[in-house]
Amino acid sequence: MKRTSLAGALALAAVTAAVLVPASATAGTASLDVVPYDMDASNLAGWWTPLETYVGATENTYMAFNTPAGTGTHHVSVAERITSSGVVTWAEHRLLDGGVPAEFDNDLGHAQPSVARDGNGELHVFAGMHTDPWKYYRSNGLGDLENESAEMPDQDTKVTYPVLATAPNGDVYLAARVDRLDSAGNVVSRPGRLYQWDVSSQQWNSVGIFAEESGKAVYPDDIQVDASGNVHLVYSWSRFPSSGYRHALSYIVYKPGTSTFEDSGGATMTLPTTPSTSDVIQTLSGTEDYALDDLGVQTAKLTLDGSDPKVAYRYRSPDSGSIFEVRFAENTGSSWLSDIVHSGTQTRATVDVTWHPTEGARVYYVVNSGTDRAFVATDTGAAWASHSVADGLPIERIAVERTAANKDILYLVDVANGDLIYGRH
Repeated sequence: MKRTSLAGALALAAVTAAVLVPASATAGTASLDVVPYDMDASNLAGWWTPLETYVGATENTYMAFNTPAGTGTHHVSVAERITSSGVVTWAEHRLLDGGVPAEFDNDLGHAQPSVARDGNGELHVFAGMHTDPWKYYRSNGLGDLENESAEMPDQDTKVTYPVLATAPNGDVYLAARVDRLDSAGNVVSRPGRLYQWDVSSQQWNSVGIFAEESGKAVYPDDIQVDASGNVHLVYSWSRFPSSGYRHALSYIVYKPGTSTFEDSGGATMTLPTTPSTSDVIQTLSGTEDYALDDLGVQTAKLTLDGSDPKVAYRYRSPDSGSIFEVRFAENTGSSWLSDIVHSGTQTRATVDVTWHPTEGARVYYVVNSGTDRAFVATDTGAAWASHSVADGLPIERIAVERTAANKDILYLVDVANGDLIYGRH
């Protein structure tokens, strides 16, 4: 059972028909549905990919999240929302170690789960990693997910920031920061690496290191796969070993058909890329510097218009004071151009973006305070116009994915009320 402040004392069973949030909480354009399982307060990140949708005979939404465990620890589950002939049911899939719920240390912003569903309908979840060995779970035809960490390549390493996406052929791609270690086990470099789950052979393969430079750390921000199976990535850089301020937000695309990496203009990239050789979306500006923790990028997400990348990100610029602005960037064919979507009030370390066939970019973001916290912005031509997607709710994190049925599915985290919320926009 799960209590919810949104609809009063609703008793929601583990598998239940959908209960929508009352109309008073949905004056915006998103309809909201409380996930009927307890969410832990540690379920907060900006880089993760905790949301997966699948539209076939049924519409399935998978929401990976932290659930309560002991003091300072949490379990991880995947809440599955299933819509069939207009009827909604829920199911919970747990991450297990040897048949018991896997337990992870709380680590805000670092160790949260990412999920993908492959072409065979199996779920893949990476969770609980902040410079840790692989922690990887797969459903294997079962309701729950079992630990399959030993199957991963590059076993003698430490992993952080796994992001996942499913290709049209059913393969799954994973990008992560996978540390390079010396013989004594010390971290000497923090590159970005790309992996592929081959759905036919049922195994993980290493595609390779796409970004690395001595004295820098790579932050994988997002991954998307287009209809042709090309794998698009956005990533950023910080000083070594880490920093909350990142720089030189960059883009690269991997083309499995030719086993090549290219920039946004179609030029072949020499690997690994460095800050000076990357296809940079947001250059350093003003006094921005790797050694200083005052200006830079925090969180970035990617969507595709066909095969054209569109990027939303948060940036603290020389002109924005203490505020992280929300920006939107796209490539004109010769260079990246960016607009300021939101400024003037502080935002939280979360952002996402989808591409609508008539509206164009929908940029989602969350502000620090106020009655309404979660917003979506669209470009009217003269300016960016924003409206709330979760009226009256103190949302802290958001993730969004556009379905094949042309709907935006929202993953909304309300820690104050202990709720994980499904939204449909």
